[in-house]
Amino acid sequence: MKFFLPTFFVVTSILLTSGCFAQPRLRPDQGQSTPFMLEATSLPSPHPGTTRLDVGYRIASSFFVFVKANSSEGYSARAELLVEILDTNLRSVARNFLSESIPANHPPVEGSRESYYSGAISFEVPPGKYSISFEISDLESSRKFRDENKKVTVGEFRDSILTYSDAIMTKGKYDVETGSFAPFALSGDVSFGHTAGCFVQFSQSRSQTSSALVYRIFQKRLDQAEPVLVVSDTISEGSIHPANVLAILQTNDRYSYQNTTMALPGISSVWFPLNIDTLDQGTYTLELKPTSGDTSKKLKQEFRIRWVDMPLPLRSLQSAINAMEYVLSEDEFRNLRRASAVPQRVFFDAFWKKRDLTAGTAYNEVLNEYYLRVEFAMKTYGTLSIDDGSKTERGKAHILYGPPTRIERILLPSSDPQETWYYTSIAKKLVFVDRSRHGDYRLISMGQL
Repeated sequence: MKFFLPTFFVVTSILLTSGCFAQPRLRPDQGQSTPFMLEATSLPSPHPGTTRLDVGYRIASSFFVFVKANSSEGYSARAELLVEILDTNLRSVARNFLSESIPANHPPVEGSRESYYSGAISFEVPPGKYSISFEISDLESSRKFRDENKKVTVGEFRDSILTYSDAIMTKGKYDVETGSFAPFALSGDVSFGHTAGCFVQFSQSRSQTSSALVYRIFQKRLDQAEPVLVVSDTISEGSIHPANVLAILQTNDRYSYQNTTMALPGISSVWFPLNIDTLDQGTYTLELKPTSGDTSKKLKQEFRIRWVDMPLPLRSLQSAINAMEYVLSEDEFRNLRRASAVPQRVFFDAFWKKRDLTAGTAYNEVLNEYYLRVEFAMKTYGTLSIDDGSKTERGKAHILYGPPTRIERILLPSSDPQETWYYTSIAKKLVFVDRSRHGDYRLISMGQL
């Protein structure tokens, strides 16, 4: 969706009437990227006396040094991972060492949005309390990272007692044809603005085998002493199936789960959508229990809804306000900047909510698109005299029109540097010239293609 303008300096009705998801909460702790994440998931094991423990990891691509593989394979990084499960006496009960080649079409570029590499390793351990030791090494740079702070309690699954696995928060839907699903790999959290679901395996007592399930989601709010019920739904018996062992599938930079043909006797599984598209960022508790029988047996698991890839300018109210210069009149922008924080907050929320085409959801696509453009312009079009590239004329064009279809550059010793931006979707071209020869490109013409 593009914010097109008939002239470069006038905000049009296209921008002022377009929009999508609802207002964000500008909290710096909610949007910042995390370079390393660990996720521990307890699942039933087909082997008596043990429980399966899956250790998922998510590592920022910028941690690695990518080198050119060859002309057909793009780039790759070489990594070594050591994962060890330690008991309460810090004795090793299981360990796994992996040597990984991490592919990429392009190496991470400074200033670009962060990408990640995620995977998982499966262990089988006796029920008990453990800590996880995780070490990652980049073989090109000798850089290392080690984490020993992850604690986990591994329970026991018996067919005579209702016992739940850890809930796996899934990105998107469960693929019925392949029996596969992809976890968010965010330490049990859910990414704001994405369709989410939940996968659980559980052992049941014989009296529970035909019972449906009900799930409820509670939100922790600062203005409420007790968590507030925000979502509640019933999962029909038809959604509950005999469970099979899950296989971990690694594809490029992410992993997924897929059901195998190996049955888990006495274990059931269920996937259900989490109806959280109306929920904002924050801390929540998932509660799952049967609709009849022993309803005191509940799964209770805390998770957060996090805007992991929140555009940088949205991480503070002031930077978000400063980036609205191109979508407000001069008087509106001047008055907004002079206002105190509360009126600024009210105006900001109302402005973007008014442009929300899906008012029933909590995520605003147009707001996100706008501030992604602002972030790109900030990082890409800065000059020697203007550090913030969003305040340059090329930056302004990128914010209002989006990325051009193509850019034609003329760099000749006898003339000033020139860039022509072509937009085929709106049949326009913008011509910029750098008369100072310091990267300060100015718009000199706008015409039709």
